[in-house]
Amino acid sequence: MAGSSELLDMTGAVMVILVKRSTHLTAANAYQKGDERVRRRTATRRRGTRAVRQAGAKKQHILEAAAQVFRQKGYDRATLRDIAKAAGLLPGSLYYHIRSKDELLRQIVEQPIRDLCAQLEDLVVANVPAADKLTRAMAMHLHAFEAHYPSLFVYLQNLLQVDAMRRRPLQKQAKRYEECWQRMLIQGIQSGEFPPDLDVKVSSFAILGMCNWMHHWYRQEGRLSIDDIIQQFTHLVLDGLRRQPRD
Repeated sequence: MAGSSELLDMTGAVMVILVKRSTHLTAANAYQKGDERVRRRTATRRRGTRAVRQAGAKKQHILEAAAQVFRQKGYDRATLRDIAKAAGLLPGSLYYHIRSKDELLRQIVEQPIRDLCAQLEDLVVANVPAADKLTRAMAMHLHAFEAHYPSLFVYLQNLLQVDAMRRRPLQKQAKRYEECWQRMLIQGIQSGEFPPDLDVKVSSFAILGMCNWMHHWYRQEGRLSIDDIIQQFTHLVLDGLRRQPRD
């Protein structure tokens, strides 16, 4: 009987050991499976992030190619086949990224215009003299054209011709932009920097017209750098604005 009792005790001890070992193995397997799930989710997220970055880079490449084609051929003469060729794509592949030529033109100019408008609005409320604001605003305007060449030139060339350019958000931004220039001129009149009889609306249109007309003649490889042009334009505008009113 004593032998049987000892045998039972030994058997029980072995069963306990086996159960504990099985529990440890089950827990280890669970941890391994959990780690594997985490690794799979992480890898999936990384692949998704990489795919988004690649798609964004491809879209930007298409926009840059389209801007060059529009600049060289003009919006009306440029075709989606021309753009696909410039971007190194098959014509059919282009439709995966864009819906129409109008939409493509809108996407080319939308962000640069939004950024430029935001910068000018910050400048309007800055605590500096109005003449300094105008100097900075002209430099900002022309440097944006240089940085986004030829995208913004394409926008100006086709502003009144393409339905995508007449959409309300773009029209509202253009209106806000004009108003920023007019507010700076009003500030100059109030501070005594500019003559009290200055026609604010006409003056703002004259400044913007002079700057925007550059799309007809400016070339990056031309005789004058963008800074040379900024300097000359600034002198023309400020010298004219600072003239005393006529009796």
